[in-house]
Amino acid sequence: MDHVFIDCSAEKQWDADRCTVYKGDTGQILADGIWILNTTFGSADPSTLHYIAYGHGTIYFDDAQFLMLTSPSEKDPQVLLLKQLATHGDAQAIDCNLIPNNSQISELSKCALNAFAVRRPFYVKYYEPGIGSSIYHALAGDSQGNVTEIDYYSMGYSTHNLPVNAQLFDDHHIIVMPCPDPVNLMGSTDGTLFCERPPTSFK
Repeated sequence: MDHVFIDCSAEKQWDADRCTVYKGDTGQILADGIWILNTTFGSADPSTLHYIAYGHGTIYFDDAQFLMLTSPSEKDPQVLLLKQLATHGDAQAIDCNLIPNNSQISELSKCALNAFAVRRPFYVKYYEPGIGSSIYHALAGDSQGNVTEIDYYSMGYSTHNLPVNAQLFDDHHIIVMPCPDPVNLMGSTDGTLFCERPPTSFK
Protein backbone atom coordinates (compact mmCIF):
# COMPACT_ATOMS: atom_id res chain seq x y z
CA MET A 1 0.00 0.00 0.00
CA ASP A 2 1.48 3.34 -1.06
CA HIS A 3 1.17 6.74 0.65
CA VAL A 4 1.51 5.60 4.25
CA PHE A 5 3.52 6.99 7.16
CA ILE A 6 5.19 4.48 9.50
CA ASP A 7 6.41 5.34 13.00
CA CYS A 8 8.32 2.65 14.93
CA SER A 9 10.30 2.50 18.15
CA ALA A 10 12.01 -0.40 19.91
CA GLU A 11 10.39 -2.02 22.96
CA LYS A 12 13.50 -3.61 24.45
CA GLN A 13 11.70 -5.29 27.36
CA TRP A 14 9.61 -7.27 24.85
CA ASP A 15 12.30 -7.65 22.16
CA ALA A 16 9.81 -6.21 19.70
CA ASP A 17 8.85 -2.93 18.04
CA ARG A 18 5.90 -0.65 18.68
CA CYS A 19 4.72 0.71 15.35
CA THR A 20 1.85 2.78 14.04
CA VAL A 21 0.95 2.88 10.35
CA TYR A 22 -0.98 5.96 9.20
CA LYS A 23 -2.72 6.61 5.93
CA GLY A 24 -0.67 9.38 4.39
CA ASP A 25 -3.42 11.67 3.12
CA THR A 26 -5.82 11.49 6.09
CA GLY A 27 -3.76 10.36 9.11
CA GLN A 28 -6.15 7.44 9.66
CA ILE A 29 -4.56 4.62 11.69
CA LEU A 30 -4.26 1.52 9.51
CA ALA A 31 -2.42 -0.62 12.07
CA ASP A 32 -1.01 -0.13 15.56
CA GLY A 33 0.61 -2.38 18.12
CA ILE A 34 3.57 -4.69 18.72
CA TRP A 35 5.50 -6.05 15.74
CA ILE A 36 8.29 -8.62 15.30
CA LEU A 37 10.79 -9.27 12.52
CA ASN A 38 10.06 -12.30 10.35
CA THR A 39 13.64 -13.59 10.43
CA THR A 40 14.44 -13.36 14.16
CA PHE A 41 10.96 -13.08 15.73
CA GLY A 42 12.38 -10.14 17.68
CA SER A 43 12.80 -6.40 17.27
CA ALA A 44 14.20 -4.64 14.23
CA ASP A 45 16.71 -1.78 14.27
CA PRO A 46 15.00 1.14 12.46
CA SER A 47 18.36 2.82 11.92
CA THR A 48 19.61 -0.02 9.70
CA LEU A 49 16.36 -0.96 7.94
CA HIS A 50 14.44 1.12 5.43
CA TYR A 51 10.68 0.83 4.97
CA ILE A 52 9.50 0.43 1.40
CA ALA A 53 5.84 -0.63 1.75
CA TYR A 54 2.98 -1.66 4.03
CA GLY A 55 0.22 -4.14 3.35
CA HIS A 56 -2.14 -6.34 5.38
CA GLY A 57 -0.42 -6.29 8.75
CA THR A 58 3.08 -6.37 7.28
CA ILE A 59 5.76 -3.65 7.09
CA TYR A 60 8.26 -4.44 4.33
CA PHE A 61 11.93 -3.43 4.22
CA ASP A 62 14.24 -3.02 1.23
CA ASP A 63 16.32 -6.09 2.19
CA ALA A 64 13.35 -8.53 1.89
CA GLN A 65 12.77 -8.66 5.66
CA PHE A 66 9.49 -7.50 7.16
CA LEU A 67 7.74 -6.75 10.44
CA MET A 68 4.60 -8.69 11.37
CA LEU A 69 1.87 -7.33 13.64
CA THR A 70 1.52 -9.80 16.52
CA SER A 71 -0.38 -7.80 19.13
CA PRO A 72 -2.71 -5.01 17.93
CA SER A 73 -3.32 -2.18 20.38
CA GLU A 74 -6.64 -0.66 21.42
CA LYS A 75 -6.30 1.80 18.51
CA ASP A 76 -5.88 -0.86 15.84
CA PRO A 77 -8.84 -1.38 13.44
CA GLN A 78 -8.74 -5.13 14.15
CA VAL A 79 -9.41 -4.56 17.85
CA LEU A 80 -12.09 -1.97 17.11
CA LEU A 81 -13.87 -4.57 14.95
CA LEU A 82 -13.78 -7.12 17.78
CA LYS A 83 -15.16 -4.57 20.25
CA GLN A 84 -17.99 -3.69 17.89
CA LEU A 85 -18.94 -7.33 17.41
CA ALA A 86 -18.84 -7.99 21.16
CA THR A 87 -20.66 -4.93 22.43
CA HIS A 88 -22.66 -3.52 19.51
CA GLY A 89 -21.55 -0.16 20.86
CA ASP A 90 -23.51 -0.25 24.13
CA ALA A 91 -21.48 -2.26 26.66
CA GLN A 92 -17.97 -2.80 27.98
CA ALA A 93 -16.35 -5.96 26.66
CA ILE A 94 -13.76 -8.05 28.49
CA ASP A 95 -10.46 -8.11 26.60
CA CYS A 96 -9.10 -11.54 27.49
CA ASN A 97 -5.70 -10.62 26.08
CA LEU A 98 -5.24 -8.17 28.97
CA ILE A 99 -5.53 -10.80 31.72
CA PRO A 100 -2.47 -12.00 33.69
CA ASN A 101 -0.64 -14.93 32.04
CA ASN A 102 -2.09 -13.90 28.69
CA SER A 103 0.78 -15.65 26.90
CA GLN A 104 -0.82 -18.97 27.87
CA ILE A 105 -3.51 -20.14 25.46
CA SER A 106 -5.29 -22.04 28.24
CA GLU A 107 -5.74 -18.82 30.25
CA LEU A 108 -7.05 -16.91 27.23
CA SER A 109 -9.60 -19.63 26.55
CA LYS A 110 -10.60 -19.86 30.22
CA CYS A 111 -11.31 -16.12 30.25
CA ALA A 112 -13.47 -16.40 27.14
CA LEU A 113 -15.40 -19.42 28.43
CA ASN A 114 -16.06 -17.77 31.79
CA ALA A 115 -17.39 -14.63 30.10
CA PHE A 116 -19.52 -16.65 27.69
CA ALA A 117 -21.03 -18.67 30.55
CA VAL A 118 -22.38 -15.54 32.28
CA ARG A 119 -23.20 -13.64 29.06
CA ARG A 120 -20.54 -10.97 29.51
CA PRO A 121 -19.37 -9.36 26.25
CA PHE A 122 -15.80 -10.48 25.52
CA TYR A 123 -13.19 -10.86 22.84
CA VAL A 124 -10.05 -12.96 22.65
CA LYS A 125 -7.28 -13.17 20.04
CA TYR A 126 -4.84 -15.99 19.33
CA TYR A 127 -1.75 -15.15 17.27
CA GLU A 128 0.31 -17.47 15.14
CA PRO A 129 3.27 -15.65 13.59
CA GLY A 130 4.95 -17.49 10.75
CA ILE A 131 8.14 -17.06 8.78
CA GLY A 132 6.35 -15.71 5.74
CA SER A 133 2.94 -14.70 7.04
CA SER A 134 0.92 -13.37 9.96
CA ILE A 135 -2.18 -15.18 11.25
CA TYR A 136 -4.66 -14.65 14.05
CA HIS A 137 -7.89 -16.29 15.16
CA ALA A 138 -10.37 -14.43 17.37
CA LEU A 139 -13.76 -14.79 19.05
CA ALA A 140 -16.14 -11.99 20.02
CA GLY A 141 -19.18 -12.73 22.18
CA ASP A 142 -22.05 -10.42 23.10
CA SER A 143 -24.44 -10.22 26.07
CA GLN A 144 -27.03 -12.38 24.29
CA GLY A 145 -24.72 -15.37 23.97
CA ASN A 146 -23.99 -14.80 20.27
CA VAL A 147 -20.38 -15.44 19.24
CA THR A 148 -18.55 -14.48 16.07
CA GLU A 149 -15.28 -15.95 14.81
CA ILE A 150 -12.77 -13.71 13.04
CA ASP A 151 -9.79 -15.11 11.16
CA TYR A 152 -6.98 -13.05 9.64
CA TYR A 153 -4.31 -14.27 7.21
CA SER A 154 -1.82 -11.86 5.69
CA MET A 155 -1.54 -13.98 2.51
CA GLY A 156 -5.31 -13.91 1.91
CA TYR A 157 -8.02 -16.61 1.95
CA SER A 158 -9.60 -18.66 -0.79
CA THR A 159 -13.32 -18.23 -1.36
CA HIS A 160 -13.89 -22.00 -1.41
CA ASN A 161 -15.35 -24.12 1.41
CA LEU A 162 -16.28 -21.18 3.63
CA PRO A 163 -18.87 -21.54 6.40
CA VAL A 164 -22.41 -20.44 5.56
CA ASN A 165 -22.91 -16.71 6.33
CA ALA A 166 -19.15 -16.08 6.34
CA GLN A 167 -18.09 -12.68 5.01
CA LEU A 168 -14.73 -11.72 3.54
CA PHE A 169 -13.22 -8.30 4.23
CA ASP A 170 -9.98 -6.44 3.59
CA ASP A 171 -9.44 -7.94 0.13
CA HIS A 172 -10.02 -11.52 1.40
CA HIS A 173 -7.60 -11.18 4.33
CA ILE A 174 -10.29 -11.25 7.07
CA ILE A 175 -13.15 -13.74 7.46
CA VAL A 176 -16.03 -12.91 9.82
CA MET A 177 -18.21 -15.92 10.69
CA PRO A 178 -21.20 -15.97 13.06
CA CYS A 179 -21.25 -19.15 15.14
CA PRO A 180 -24.18 -21.51 14.54
CA ASP A 181 -27.00 -21.44 17.07
CA PRO A 182 -26.90 -22.94 19.66
CA VAL A 183 -23.33 -21.80 20.19
CA ASN A 184 -20.90 -24.50 21.30
CA LEU A 185 -17.29 -23.48 21.92
CA MET A 186 -14.71 -26.22 21.47
CA GLY A 187 -11.00 -26.33 22.21
CA SER A 188 -8.41 -27.49 19.69
CA THR A 189 -5.40 -29.63 20.68
CA ASP A 190 -3.49 -26.54 21.83
CA GLY A 191 -6.49 -25.07 23.69
CA THR A 192 -7.55 -22.47 21.12
CA LEU A 193 -11.33 -22.00 21.10
CA PHE A 194 -13.41 -22.50 17.96
CA CYS A 195 -17.12 -22.63 17.23
CA GLU A 196 -18.45 -26.12 16.57
CA ARG A 197 -19.84 -26.27 13.04
CA PRO A 198 -21.69 -29.27 11.56
CA PRO A 199 -20.40 -30.39 8.10
CA THR A 200 -23.60 -29.06 6.50
CA SER A 201 -22.72 -25.51 7.60
CA PHE A 202 -20.06 -25.15 4.90
CA LYS A 203 -20.70 -23.96 1.35
